[in-house]
Amino acid sequence: MKRFISMSAVAVVCAMFAGAALRAEAVHTGFVGGVGFQNPCNGEIVIGTGPVKIVYSENENGAHYVMHSTFRVKAVGSLGNEYVISFETNEQFDAPSGSGQGYIYFDSPINGQMTAKGKALNFKWDLYARTYVSNGVATGGQFIGPSTAECQGH
Repeated sequence: MKRFISMSAVAVVCAMFAGAALRAEAVHTGFVGGVGFQNPCNGEIVIGTGPVKIVYSENENGAHYVMHSTFRVKAVGSLGNEYVISFETNEQFDAPSGSGQGYIYFDSPINGQMTAKGKALNFKWDLYARTYVSNGVATGGQFIGPSTAECQGH
């Protein structure tokens, strides 16, 4: 069964990094991110933090971009269930999705897998991630909708 998850509590903590990167090389960025959501299978509130890793590259003329990211979290929900949460995206772009003063951003589908210990069901979560880049370095991101979830057995 597919369900929609409210995005109001979901955020990835942004971290700013100084320095320019060589455009032809992949730039690795890491920081601690956070996530909060209501489990669509049992209503449990789940909040946690964990490492975000982003690998970003663009060619020298800015005509091709590659973004790979992972986000891993261990969390305990409001009903006492433990969760191992994993998000991953891997996309290529011909142009940024948008820009602002001093940054560009890329919107890409991201797949999440929530594995529960205890009585809670596992579930798959498909949504989108917006990743911000400044001076050739990924500086942070956030989840954006729409999103769907599918409850699964253990």
